Amino acid sequence: MASLAGSGLVVLSCSTTRVESGAKRAEGSPPPALDRVTMVQEGAPLGVGRVHSLPAFTSIDGVRVDAASVMRGKSAVVLAMTSRGCPVSQKYAPRMAAIEREYAPRGVAFVHVNTVAAESDAEIREQIRETGLRGMYAPDRDRALARALRPRTTSEVYVFDATWTLRYRGALDDQFGVGVALEAPRRHFLQDAINAVLQKQTPTVAATWAPGCLVDAPDSATGMLAGGGPTAKPKPAPAGVTYYGRIAHILDAHCVECHRTNGPGPFNLASATSIEGRAAMIAAVVRDGLMPPSHGEEQSRKAGGWRAPTSMNERDRVDLLGWLASDRPVGNPAEGPRPNPRAQGWTLGTPDQVLMTQTMRLPAEGALMHQRLAIPTSLATDQWITAIDVRPMKQGTIQHAIAWVVPAGVTAPRGEDDLSTVPGVELLAAYSPGHGFVQYPPGSARKFGAGSTVVVDVYARPMGKVMGVAVRIGLHMLPVGETPVREVRALALIAREFEIEAGKASEVRRVEGRVDEGGVVLSLTPGMGPRGRGVRLMRAGGSGEAATLLSLDRYDWRWQIRYEPAGEMALAPGSKLALEGVFDNSETNPSNPTPGRSAKSGAAPTEESLWVGVEYLVGSASRR
Repeated sequence: MASLAGSGLVVLSCSTTRVESGAKRAEGSPPPALDRVTMVQEGAPLGVGRVHSLPAFTSIDGVRVDAASVMRGKSAVVLAMTSRGCPVSQKYAPRMAAIEREYAPRGVAFVHVNTVAAESDAEIREQIRETGLRGMYAPDRDRALARALRPRTTSEVYVFDATWTLRYRGALDDQFGVGVALEAPRRHFLQDAINAVLQKQTPTVAATWAPGCLVDAPDSATGMLAGGGPTAKPKPAPAGVTYYGRIAHILDAHCVECHRTNGPGPFNLASATSIEGRAAMIAAVVRDGLMPPSHGEEQSRKAGGWRAPTSMNERDRVDLLGWLASDRPVGNPAEGPRPNPRAQGWTLGTPDQVLMTQTMRLPAEGALMHQRLAIPTSLATDQWITAIDVRPMKQGTIQHAIAWVVPAGVTAPRGEDDLSTVPGVELLAAYSPGHGFVQYPPGSARKFGAGSTVVVDVYARPMGKVMGVAVRIGLHMLPVGETPVREVRALALIAREFEIEAGKASEVRRVEGRVDEGGVVLSLTPGMGPRGRGVRLMRAGGSGEAATLLSLDRYDWRWQIRYEPAGEMALAPGSKLALEGVFDNSETNPSNPTPGRSAKSGAAPTEESLWVGVEYLVGSASRR
């Protein structure tokens, strides 16, 4: 604990020490990995049990508020960090509003604090309106609250008793983390702490790590010590690296497709000012390989083989991290990337046919939801597809969606039916933010059979308000009567029913298939469930030499990535393919939605799957 000279404030300690270690990070050592899940911590190093002062602040309504007025007539005060642009904060906002409604009549005051400079007053007011927050809301423009509270993430909460003694700081509960979620919360830390304070008792848990978007340290322009750690003097930026001259180009190539106005990403990264208040989190997710979206394909790419649309090379990564850790020079605007107006609608203009699912209703909060929606087509004759564009009706509402084609005469699967038992099923396309558009090479097209049914597995997570979500699939086709020079054919390998025992950290499952006619590989799209850790597709012999075609060692099921070979990759007639997936059903896996329970295969968000969609070119269009 240290005093701010001349301010009269007491600053809370910023240690993010795990309860079992107590070790501090040495000066100059690399920042720690981003902690993605909740964990219990020691309270004393984090200021719990001490009396603290709250600086005066200005509310979103322009009212100047001091500590005395906040506590007047109250038995406790909850200070809750928040952000409209942080996905974890979005998920917790309606839950916080419900806690407000429960405890405000019992003498508890609530103050919501937003330290993200890039979020405007208009965006904050929209957050309040959408989520129903009723307490005071403080946009911390002068960072006074950040200097006093030393918040680590945008989801951290503080519980003070009537003497301004900090009794708890940390997570609201343990359900949501960074890119991960439990099926339901197991521990309700905030409510337990409030109840204890109201009963004049000491909370059982004094502190936890609250996973969320990291907060920039308040005493420097950059504040790059993850989690609001002690402020470090910014280092100089890498030689010649400025925002406009280098960083804007990197962000435009790898991030802005999603992180733009009206894009599927939770916030905009298309300007230098949009980074303010977000630099620590941007650095953490890039450093830990969470962003840009990736399955750990670096080795496959280096070995020659595959292109992924958002993969960031090492030079870009080093320059971006170095600039974020520096004083972040802006440079000359004339050196910035040329304006790139991203399509707000369809990528290639109006499709020839649009298929749309029924609407899936999402509650304001809860776990990831799945629904399988069938779309019968009205095609009387076969058609040839040249491009596919999968989009949610509203950006930012869907985690991912997988569209399958079931041929005419075959009963479409429903609910959680096993897709591996559906004769002739093929992967049409898959969607996740930034991924979902497919355009076949000139002169080639894929046959779409008359009477086919499209079945879409939609995965959507409640994001703070009740809404309806739906998926549109735009199909671009050759004119009726035309045939392509080369045909795109598709093969889906889908593992049959399997189960992963609880606690197993490295379970392997395998499925095999055969390419009868052979051809040139056009794309591979692998798929697994939330416990999927790695996946490998091999040519298993038969016709052609055995070889690994694609190996991914850090699979993340949120991203549906279509890989295209960097050069020609031939499959001889009769080639056998083998797909292997490695699953981690241990309690230490942050992506495990049901720790301690076995996992069966299926389409539900708590189940597992293993599949790959293979597209390949043959020499001429068939008359099938």
